[in-house]
Amino acid sequence: MHDWPCAASVHERNLSQGMPPSWLFLTYGGCTMEWHVSLTAVDNPVLLYDADIYTDPHNGLCHATGSLRKWLATWADGGDVWDEVL
Repeated sequence: MHDWPCAASVHERNLSQGMPPSWLFLTYGGCTMEWHVSLTAVDNPVLLYDADIYTDPHNGLCHATGSLRKWLATWADGGDVWDEVL
């Protein structure tokens, strides 16, 4: 499992690259994309981050779902978490 670093090490790597500490890594989204949750915004929205668009952390950011609860419920019910990506 050396190819899949733990969330804590991904978070530390992201901090060193200038991402806000309030974005917590959830999982990879494929290619250069990562799902994050905002720890400080109301309802903890889920964010989709694409490093291919990166010039600063906010350039590659899309708000995916209004809350972590909704994102997890969609996933747990077998839904498509990509449906709500703006």
